[in-house]
Amino acid sequence: MAGTLIVRQARLALPDRVVIGDLAVEDGIISEIAPRVTGTADVELDGTGLALLPGLVDTDVRLDACEDLATLSARAVLSGVTTVLGSRTAQTRTELKSELTQAVGTASAHYGLFIRATLDNLDELLAAERARAVLVPGEVLESEGAEALFKQSDKLLVVDHVLPERIANRRALYPEVNDPAEHPKIEDVDSAVAATRRALQLAKLHGGRTHLQHVSCAEEIALLTQASIAAVTAAVRLPYLTFDDAPYERLGTRAVTSPPIRGRRHRDALWQALSEATLAVVSSGHCPVKAPSKDRAYPTTHPGMPTL
Repeated sequence: MAGTLIVRQARLALPDRVVIGDLAVEDGIISEIAPRVTGTADVELDGTGLALLPGLVDTDVRLDACEDLATLSARAVLSGVTTVLGSRTAQTRTELKSELTQAVGTASAHYGLFIRATLDNLDELLAAERARAVLVPGEVLESEGAEALFKQSDKLLVVDHVLPERIANRRALYPEVNDPAEHPKIEDVDSAVAATRRALQLAKLHGGRTHLQHVSCAEEIALLTQASIAAVTAAVRLPYLTFDDAPYERLGTRAVTSPPIRGRRHRDALWQALSEATLAVVSSGHCPVKAPSKDRAYPTTHPGMPTL
Protein backbone atom coordinates (compact mmCIF):
# COMPACT_ATOMS: atom_id res chain seq x y z
CA MET A 1 0.00 0.00 0.00
CA ALA A 2 1.53 3.30 -1.09
CA GLY A 3 1.08 6.50 0.94
CA THR A 4 0.60 7.07 4.66
CA LEU A 5 -1.98 5.91 7.18
CA ILE A 6 -2.56 6.66 10.87
CA VAL A 7 -4.96 4.70 13.07
CA ARG A 8 -5.70 6.76 16.16
CA GLN A 9 -6.49 5.63 19.71
CA ALA A 10 -7.11 1.97 19.00
CA ARG A 11 -6.39 -0.92 21.35
CA LEU A 12 -3.08 -2.11 19.89
CA ALA A 13 -2.15 -5.77 20.36
CA LEU A 14 1.64 -5.66 20.85
CA PRO A 15 3.79 -8.78 21.32
CA ASP A 16 3.79 -8.47 25.12
CA ARG A 17 0.81 -6.29 26.03
CA VAL A 18 -2.26 -4.40 24.81
CA VAL A 19 -2.14 -0.59 24.88
CA ILE A 20 -4.26 2.29 23.61
CA GLY A 21 -2.47 4.52 21.14
CA ASP A 22 -1.77 5.53 17.56
CA LEU A 23 -0.12 3.50 14.81
CA ALA A 24 1.40 5.02 11.67
CA VAL A 25 2.10 3.24 8.37
CA GLU A 26 4.26 4.48 5.49
CA ASP A 27 4.18 2.64 2.16
CA GLY A 28 2.87 -0.51 3.78
CA ILE A 29 5.40 -0.57 6.66
CA ILE A 30 4.61 0.30 10.29
CA SER A 31 6.70 3.40 10.96
CA GLU A 32 5.65 4.46 14.47
CA ILE A 33 3.63 3.32 17.47
CA ALA A 34 3.07 5.96 20.14
CA PRO A 35 0.48 7.27 22.60
CA ARG A 36 -0.02 10.11 20.09
CA VAL A 37 1.56 10.19 16.62
CA THR A 38 2.22 13.78 15.56
CA GLY A 39 1.50 15.10 12.09
CA THR A 40 -1.06 13.93 9.56
CA ALA A 41 -1.44 11.17 6.99
CA ASP A 42 -3.12 10.56 3.65
CA VAL A 43 -5.69 8.44 5.49
CA GLU A 44 -6.59 8.72 9.18
CA LEU A 45 -8.90 6.28 10.93
CA ASP A 46 -10.53 6.66 14.34
CA GLY A 47 -9.84 3.45 16.22
CA THR A 48 -11.62 4.45 19.42
CA GLY A 49 -13.22 1.38 20.96
CA LEU A 50 -11.71 -0.92 18.32
CA ALA A 51 -8.84 -3.43 18.42
CA LEU A 52 -5.94 -3.34 15.95
CA LEU A 53 -4.25 -6.70 15.50
CA PRO A 54 -1.39 -8.02 13.40
CA GLY A 55 -2.50 -10.04 10.36
CA LEU A 56 -3.98 -13.30 11.62
CA VAL A 57 -2.81 -16.77 10.59
CA ASP A 58 -5.49 -19.44 10.11
CA THR A 59 -3.91 -22.87 10.44
CA ASP A 60 -6.94 -24.98 9.53
CA VAL A 61 -8.65 -24.10 6.25
CA ARG A 62 -10.13 -26.66 3.86
CA LEU A 63 -8.75 -25.58 0.50
CA ASP A 64 -10.41 -28.51 -1.29
CA ALA A 65 -13.95 -27.35 -0.49
CA CYS A 66 -16.29 -25.45 -2.81
CA GLU A 67 -14.22 -22.24 -3.01
CA ASP A 68 -11.13 -21.65 -5.11
CA LEU A 69 -8.07 -20.09 -3.45
CA ALA A 70 -8.68 -16.69 -5.02
CA THR A 71 -12.18 -16.45 -3.53
CA LEU A 72 -11.19 -17.87 -0.17
CA SER A 73 -8.11 -15.68 0.26
CA ALA A 74 -10.03 -12.51 -0.64
CA ARG A 75 -12.56 -13.32 2.07
CA ALA A 76 -9.73 -14.12 4.46
CA VAL A 77 -8.13 -10.70 4.02
CA LEU A 78 -11.48 -8.99 4.62
CA SER A 79 -11.59 -10.91 7.93
CA GLY A 80 -8.10 -9.76 8.96
CA VAL A 81 -6.54 -13.13 8.09
CA THR A 82 -3.40 -12.57 6.03
CA THR A 83 -2.10 -16.17 5.96
CA VAL A 84 -4.06 -19.38 5.41
CA LEU A 85 -2.71 -22.89 5.89
CA GLY A 86 -4.49 -26.03 4.83
CA SER A 87 -4.77 -28.86 2.37
CA ARG A 88 -6.23 -29.57 -1.01
CA THR A 89 -5.92 -33.09 -2.42
CA ALA A 90 -2.17 -33.51 -3.08
CA GLN A 91 -0.77 -36.86 -2.02
CA THR A 92 2.48 -36.73 -4.05
CA ARG A 93 5.26 -34.22 -4.65
CA THR A 94 4.08 -33.77 -8.24
CA GLU A 95 0.51 -33.04 -7.18
CA LEU A 96 1.69 -30.61 -4.51
CA LYS A 97 3.89 -28.78 -7.01
CA SER A 98 0.90 -28.49 -9.34
CA GLU A 99 -1.30 -27.06 -6.58
CA LEU A 100 1.35 -24.51 -5.63
CA THR A 101 1.84 -23.53 -9.29
CA GLN A 102 -1.91 -23.02 -9.74
CA ALA A 103 -1.99 -20.77 -6.65
CA VAL A 104 0.66 -18.34 -7.96
CA GLY A 105 -0.87 -14.98 -8.75
CA THR A 106 -4.37 -15.93 -7.59
CA ALA A 107 -4.16 -15.55 -3.81
CA SER A 108 -4.69 -12.26 -1.97
CA ALA A 109 -3.27 -13.74 1.24
CA HIS A 110 -0.13 -15.68 2.01
CA TYR A 111 -0.74 -19.43 1.90
CA GLY A 112 0.88 -22.73 2.71
CA LEU A 113 -0.21 -26.19 1.63
CA PHE A 114 -0.09 -29.52 3.44
CA ILE A 115 0.43 -32.86 1.73
CA ARG A 116 -2.05 -35.60 2.61
CA ALA A 117 -0.91 -38.88 4.09
CA THR A 118 -2.46 -42.08 2.74
CA LEU A 119 -1.98 -45.69 3.71
CA ASP A 120 0.87 -46.13 1.18
CA ASN A 121 2.58 -42.82 0.31
CA LEU A 122 5.21 -42.54 3.07
CA ASP A 123 8.10 -42.09 0.59
CA GLU A 124 6.29 -39.15 -1.04
CA LEU A 125 5.65 -37.53 2.34
CA LEU A 126 9.28 -37.80 3.40
CA ALA A 127 10.51 -36.21 0.16
CA ALA A 128 7.92 -33.40 -0.11
CA GLU A 129 10.17 -30.47 0.79
CA ARG A 130 7.65 -27.79 -0.18
CA ALA A 131 4.89 -29.12 2.09
CA ARG A 132 4.25 -26.97 5.14
CA ALA A 133 3.13 -30.06 7.02
CA VAL A 134 1.74 -33.56 6.58
CA LEU A 135 -2.01 -33.87 7.07
CA VAL A 136 -2.76 -37.17 8.83
CA PRO A 137 -6.39 -38.20 8.15
CA GLY A 138 -8.27 -40.38 10.59
CA GLU A 139 -8.00 -43.53 8.49
CA VAL A 140 -4.21 -43.20 8.60
CA LEU A 141 -4.17 -42.41 12.33
CA GLU A 142 -6.04 -45.60 13.16
CA SER A 143 -3.95 -47.77 10.81
CA GLU A 144 -0.80 -49.76 11.57
CA GLY A 145 1.04 -47.53 9.10
CA ALA A 146 0.76 -44.59 11.46
CA GLU A 147 3.68 -46.01 13.45
CA ALA A 148 6.09 -45.63 10.52
CA LEU A 149 4.82 -42.15 9.67
CA PHE A 150 5.22 -40.82 13.22
CA LYS A 151 8.62 -42.50 13.53
CA GLN A 152 10.16 -41.35 10.24
CA SER A 153 8.62 -37.98 9.42
CA ASP A 154 10.71 -34.88 10.10
CA LYS A 155 7.79 -32.59 9.22
CA LEU A 156 5.04 -31.28 11.41
CA LEU A 157 2.19 -33.81 11.52
CA VAL A 158 -1.21 -32.10 11.50
CA VAL A 159 -3.58 -34.75 12.79
CA ASP A 160 -7.29 -35.00 12.03
CA HIS A 161 -7.78 -36.95 15.23
CA VAL A 162 -10.84 -39.03 14.52
CA LEU A 163 -11.25 -42.81 14.22
CA PRO A 164 -13.56 -43.41 11.23
CA GLU A 165 -14.01 -47.14 11.86
CA ARG A 166 -15.12 -46.54 15.44
CA ILE A 167 -17.57 -43.84 14.33
CA ALA A 168 -18.97 -46.11 11.62
CA ASN A 169 -19.54 -48.80 14.23
CA ARG A 170 -21.33 -46.33 16.49
CA ARG A 171 -23.51 -45.18 13.62
CA ALA A 172 -24.55 -48.78 13.09
CA LEU A 173 -25.79 -48.85 16.69
CA TYR A 174 -28.30 -46.09 15.90
CA PRO A 175 -29.72 -46.99 12.46
CA GLU A 176 -32.99 -45.12 13.05
CA VAL A 177 -31.46 -41.81 14.16
CA ASN A 178 -32.36 -38.96 11.78
CA ASP A 179 -32.25 -35.97 14.11
CA PRO A 180 -29.09 -33.83 13.71
CA ALA A 181 -29.25 -33.06 17.44
CA GLU A 182 -28.22 -36.71 17.95
CA HIS A 183 -24.95 -36.14 16.06
CA PRO A 184 -22.93 -35.77 19.32
CA LYS A 185 -24.25 -39.19 20.34
CA ILE A 186 -22.82 -40.80 17.22
CA GLU A 187 -19.45 -39.00 17.28
CA ASP A 188 -19.41 -39.16 21.06
CA VAL A 189 -16.93 -37.94 23.65
CA ASP A 190 -15.41 -41.40 24.06
CA SER A 191 -14.63 -41.51 20.34
CA ALA A 192 -12.89 -38.13 20.53
CA VAL A 193 -10.90 -39.27 23.56
CA ALA A 194 -9.86 -42.53 21.87
CA ALA A 195 -8.57 -40.67 18.81
CA THR A 196 -6.72 -38.07 20.88
CA ARG A 197 -5.17 -40.79 23.04
CA ARG A 198 -3.96 -42.62 19.92
CA ALA A 199 -2.32 -39.45 18.55
CA LEU A 200 -0.69 -38.60 21.88
CA GLN A 201 0.68 -42.12 22.32
CA LEU A 202 2.31 -42.01 18.88
CA ALA A 203 3.71 -38.53 19.47
CA LYS A 204 5.13 -39.48 22.86
CA LEU A 205 6.67 -42.69 21.53
CA HIS A 206 8.37 -41.12 18.53
CA GLY A 207 8.94 -37.54 19.65
CA GLY A 208 8.00 -35.76 16.43
CA ARG A 209 6.19 -32.43 16.17
CA THR A 210 2.47 -33.09 16.26
CA HIS A 211 -0.50 -30.73 16.04
CA LEU A 212 -4.06 -31.81 16.91
CA GLN A 213 -6.54 -29.99 14.69
CA HIS A 214 -9.79 -29.90 16.64
CA VAL A 215 -10.08 -30.46 20.38
CA SER A 216 -13.81 -30.38 21.10
CA CYS A 217 -14.45 -31.69 24.60
CA ALA A 218 -13.34 -31.38 28.22
CA GLU A 219 -12.03 -34.94 28.41
CA GLU A 220 -9.54 -34.32 25.60
CA ILE A 221 -8.18 -31.33 27.53
CA ALA A 222 -7.63 -33.57 30.53
CA LEU A 223 -5.62 -35.95 28.33
CA LEU A 224 -3.49 -33.10 26.98
CA THR A 225 -2.80 -31.79 30.47
CA GLN A 226 -1.87 -35.22 31.75
CA ALA A 227 0.37 -36.03 28.76
CA SER A 228 2.17 -32.66 28.76
CA ILE A 229 4.27 -33.44 25.66
CA ALA A 230 6.43 -30.49 24.58
CA ALA A 231 6.32 -31.40 20.87
CA VAL A 232 2.50 -31.49 20.80
CA THR A 233 0.25 -28.49 20.22
CA ALA A 234 -3.51 -28.45 19.93
CA ALA A 235 -6.15 -26.18 18.43
CA VAL A 236 -9.79 -25.41 19.04
CA ARG A 237 -12.03 -24.43 16.14
CA LEU A 238 -14.32 -21.43 16.33
CA PRO A 239 -17.67 -23.28 16.39
CA TYR A 240 -16.74 -25.08 19.60
CA LEU A 241 -16.05 -21.75 21.31
CA THR A 242 -19.12 -19.90 20.07
CA PHE A 243 -21.88 -22.53 20.15
CA ASP A 244 -23.20 -25.08 22.58
CA ASP A 245 -25.63 -27.82 21.51
CA ALA A 246 -28.54 -25.36 21.06
CA PRO A 247 -27.79 -24.62 17.35
CA TYR A 248 -29.27 -27.96 16.29
CA GLU A 249 -32.73 -26.66 17.19
CA ARG A 250 -32.25 -23.48 15.18
CA LEU A 251 -30.01 -24.58 12.30
CA GLY A 252 -30.81 -28.26 11.92
CA THR A 253 -28.42 -30.03 9.55
CA ARG A 254 -26.52 -26.80 8.90
CA ALA A 255 -25.08 -27.14 12.41
CA VAL A 256 -23.57 -30.55 11.58
CA THR A 257 -19.80 -30.53 11.64
CA SER A 258 -17.13 -33.05 12.59
CA PRO A 259 -16.39 -33.39 15.44
CA PRO A 260 -19.87 -32.29 16.52
CA ILE A 261 -20.74 -29.19 18.49
CA ARG A 262 -21.15 -30.34 22.07
CA GLY A 263 -22.76 -29.04 25.26
CA ARG A 264 -22.01 -25.99 27.38
CA ARG A 265 -19.64 -27.75 29.81
CA HIS A 266 -17.33 -28.57 26.93
CA ARG A 267 -17.44 -25.01 25.58
CA ASP A 268 -16.59 -23.62 29.03
CA ALA A 269 -13.71 -26.09 29.40
CA LEU A 270 -12.30 -25.05 26.01
CA TRP A 271 -12.30 -21.38 27.00
CA GLN A 272 -10.58 -22.29 30.27
CA ALA A 273 -7.94 -24.31 28.39
CA LEU A 274 -7.25 -21.32 26.17
CA SER A 275 -6.78 -19.05 29.16
CA GLU A 276 -4.31 -21.56 30.65
CA ALA A 277 -2.52 -22.11 27.29
CA THR A 278 -3.31 -25.84 27.25
CA LEU A 279 -4.73 -25.03 23.84
CA ALA A 280 -2.23 -22.98 21.86
CA VAL A 281 -4.20 -22.14 18.71
CA VAL A 282 -7.63 -20.90 17.68
CA SER A 283 -8.43 -21.84 14.08
CA SER A 284 -11.50 -21.59 11.90
CA GLY A 285 -11.77 -25.14 10.59
CA HIS A 286 -13.29 -23.36 7.58
CA CYS A 287 -15.11 -25.93 5.43
CA PRO A 288 -17.88 -24.36 3.35
CA VAL A 289 -20.47 -26.74 1.93
CA LYS A 290 -23.06 -25.95 -0.73
CA ALA A 291 -26.65 -25.73 0.50
CA PRO A 292 -28.01 -28.86 -1.26
CA SER A 293 -25.38 -31.00 0.49
CA LYS A 294 -26.02 -29.37 3.87
CA ASP A 295 -29.78 -29.71 3.59
CA ARG A 296 -29.81 -33.47 3.03
CA ALA A 297 -31.56 -35.39 5.80
CA TYR A 298 -29.30 -36.44 8.67
CA PRO A 299 -27.11 -38.51 8.70
CA THR A 300 -26.42 -38.01 4.96
CA THR A 301 -25.81 -34.27 5.35
CA HIS A 302 -22.27 -33.14 4.53
CA PRO A 303 -20.46 -31.89 7.67
CA GLY A 304 -18.83 -28.46 7.59
CA MET A 305 -19.30 -24.73 8.16
CA PRO A 306 -18.01 -21.52 6.54
CA THR A 307 -16.22 -20.17 9.61
CA LEU A 308 -13.29 -18.12 8.28
